[in-house]
Amino acid sequence: MDCHHMASQPKDQIEARVDSPCVASCQLQAQGFCTGCYRHITEIVYWNKLDHATKLTMLAAQPLRQVLITTSLSSDGMATQVRTAISSAVWQAAKAQCKLPQVSLEVERQLAALQQTLPL
Repeated sequence: MDCHHMASQPKDQIEARVDSPCVASCQLQAQGFCTGCYRHITEIVYWNKLDHATKLTMLAAQPLRQVLITTSLSSDGMATQVRTAISSAVWQAAKAQCKLPQVSLEVERQLAALQQTLPL
C-alpha cells in the first residue's frame, strides 16, 4: 500500500493495522501463553478488537515474554510441561472466561504467576 493511499484513510484505520505476531506455531503452555508468538490466549482471541496502543505494547513486551516462557519451559520440573494446541474449544473457553476489558488484567495475572514459577 502506498503512502498516498494511507494518507487518505482515517487515522484510526491506519493505526488499527498492526500485524499479528502469529508464526503459525500455536501451542499454549500452562499459563495460557503461546510458545510461538508469546501472546496470552486472551490476547490472541481479542487481537482484532484490541486498540493500536495495546497491540504495540504487547509487541514491545514480546522479548521479555519469550525469555519468561522459554525459561519456564526449560526449568527443572517444567521440561515436560504439557502444551495444548489452540483448538476451537480452547478458543471458545478463553473467550467465555475473559471479556475484552479484562484482557490486560488476565495477562498481568498470568505473567505474575509465570514469574513465580521460575527459579530465583
